[in-house]
Amino acid sequence: IIEHLRGKVSEISYVMLAAARDLAKSTGGKVVAVLLGANAQDLAKDFDADQVLYADHTAFAEFNTEAYQTAIAQIISNNNPRGVLFGHTTIGTDIVGGISTKLGLPLVSSVREFSSDGKLISQICGGKIMAECELPEPTALVTMVPGAYKSEQGQSASAPSITTVPVQLPEDLHIKLI
Repeated sequence: IIEHLRGKVSEISYVMLAAARDLAKSTGGKVVAVLLGANAQDLAKDFDADQVLYADHTAFAEFNTEAYQTAIAQIISNNNPRGVLFGHTTIGTDIVGGISTKLGLPLVSSVREFSSDGKLISQICGGKIMAECELPEPTALVTMVPGAYKSEQGQSASAPSITTVPVQLPEDLHIKLI
């Protein structure tokens, strides 16, 4: 899940793309970036992803918890990914718990990296302990912390293919940016 604010992609997004590439190698999957925005598809030009699923809606012009949760839950339900990576940031942690609850999916937080055999390495106790676990099935939600990957590893010189995906949002969102 790509994070962006005011027309700039957050560094954690590139870290997650690099991590997703490692995970894809171990599982035989592909890296699919999810970008929500309003006329923001140009942000995907340097993603190291096999594909970008792009949802365009005026509600995504600025970050909106309710709109993001609703759209991402729909995209997950329609695509059944093996894992979905969120930044362990104010944005990522704001939306991932609600999606986990809504879809009944397991959530692994504070993941630092993926091992070559696809295991998650999560830091707990403020990074003093590293815990290793299998990626829960069928779909796992994961929050990523920086440290093991550099943002440059999640960037590419060639643009990925972009597929526009429809999302259904309520007309009267309860949360509005003023």
